[in-house]
Amino acid sequence: MPTIKGVFQRLSRVCKSTFTGRNLANVVMYHGVAPAKSPYNGRHVPIADFVSQLQFYKANFAVVSLSDLFSHHDPSSRPALAITFDDGYFNNFEYAASILEEYKCPASFFVVAHELSGFDILWSDLLDIAPRLTRREICFGGETFSNPRMRSWGNSKSGPLKRVYKSDPRGGAIKITEIAQQLEDVIERISQDRKIGDYWKLMSGDDLRQLSTSDYISLGIHGVYHNNLGVVPIDAAQEEVKRSQQYLEGLTRTKIGQISYPDGSYSRDLVEAVCQLGIDQQCAVDYRFPQDRSDVRLCNRYGVHVGRNGPPSNKNIKSHLCSL
Repeated sequence: MPTIKGVFQRLSRVCKSTFTGRNLANVVMYHGVAPAKSPYNGRHVPIADFVSQLQFYKANFAVVSLSDLFSHHDPSSRPALAITFDDGYFNNFEYAASILEEYKCPASFFVVAHELSGFDILWSDLLDIAPRLTRREICFGGETFSNPRMRSWGNSKSGPLKRVYKSDPRGGAIKITEIAQQLEDVIERISQDRKIGDYWKLMSGDDLRQLSTSDYISLGIHGVYHNNLGVVPIDAAQEEVKRSQQYLEGLTRTKIGQISYPDGSYSRDLVEAVCQLGIDQQCAVDYRFPQDRSDVRLCNRYGVHVGRNGPPSNKNIKSHLCSL
């Protein structure tokens, strides 16, 4: 887990470089919140650390909704902070939502419309968890990937399978289908292991419908297959975004005008195409193009992940943030 000081040193740089000319603002990105850190990746922040971070945010920022940040609706003189979650994990519903409501912190949940995909697990989680359960080789895109140490798939030619997957330009369900067909028995083992559900299970339509009634939770688009939309053909990327938007609007009976690009992957053409769908609040991870900094439809974000440095500490945070 990065220290709180380290997180907000980065936030300070993001704030100064990406919101020049606006009220000081920060956007933080989470994925999951769980009772304990994940043994598979750094995406799930322990509940105790998440609570500590919310307390810090409340003490040092004006915590506002993402919509208010985009519209500059912030009467406070303090720097604004918006909270976002990506992927749509069930632990957002089970743990994070009630904590956010308790602390009166609005947040945007960007969810994968997995019920349209036919898959209950994201490809990224499958490729994090499955290697711990089998040594078998995987074929993908005409290449063979091995897993001799039961940690991750890769080969000497192209490197890690996850990296190859991200850069593969095939859109739709082609890639996840190719992987899942080779791991059907492993996926079944994952689905039956209740101890690891916090680290991969996604929210259902009923969960999303219930969340949409909260005064503190907004829903946004995160694709259907979690494809890197900046590398697939523009028509396929736009279609995936459109299907996700229609799915969420059908569940919530409200207009959905926010998107978070999976893995922070987008193109300038996609920014324009998505805007034509009425989605004019778009979240990146790191800006990818020079003109992004002046594009009022885009915001940069800092991801809060669990690293190797232990739980965060609040020590010296306030003095550090005075540099804002």
